[in-house]
Amino acid sequence: MEHLEKGNNHLPQVYFSNFEFCDSQMNHMGSPPPLKYPQSLVRVLVGTQLAMGFTLVFNAALKQFIEKDAPFDMKIYGHDHWVTLMGLTLGSVVYDPEVTAKYRRHEQNVSDYKTNFFELQKERIKHFIVNNEQKKILDSIYYFYQRYKDEMNKEDRGKFELFINRRYSLRKAIKKCFYSERYRDKLFDEIAIRIFFLVGMM
Repeated sequence: MEHLEKGNNHLPQVYFSNFEFCDSQMNHMGSPPPLKYPQSLVRVLVGTQLAMGFTLVFNAALKQFIEKDAPFDMKIYGHDHWVTLMGLTLGSVVYDPEVTAKYRRHEQNVSDYKTNFFELQKERIKHFIVNNEQKKILDSIYYFYQRYKDEMNKEDRGKFELFINRRYSLRKAIKKCFYSERYRDKLFDEIAIRIFFLVGMM
């Protein structure tokens, strides 16, 4: 709340923070490195989850947007993804690199977190190719764009129109492949996603 009070609360504001992983016995396992690009709309549009839902705090202005759309359409990919998009396009996002929460991990968790390189790639193949989660993300982003495009600025609309194409376009694929903004922090991930754009897998 102290962070949000410093901003313009006439507009939707979203706060989120860093956190630490704990095992089922609440033993510390580590924390993600602080985000380098917490304000990147493009990263969210290509599937990066900037904010974890259990660290999210939003102001009354954003709450009014949600209430106006009630009953909430659960076609959306995830509430944390959706709320982050609202902050990035309709107002502002406040990122706190300080750890404010503990994320208890156990075998029944819905989401997953892998640190081993090969386990991570195996999980990504299962998540994005086998289960086609990328389509769910794109559908959610498309739905968001249709709902709020008239309230976005021109630059953000342009980013949505580039990344939510539902049919393969060689022109857009090349543009995304050589896009100036960095998509991922790790070099392997960055090369892979640009290849996926070029061949139409994303």
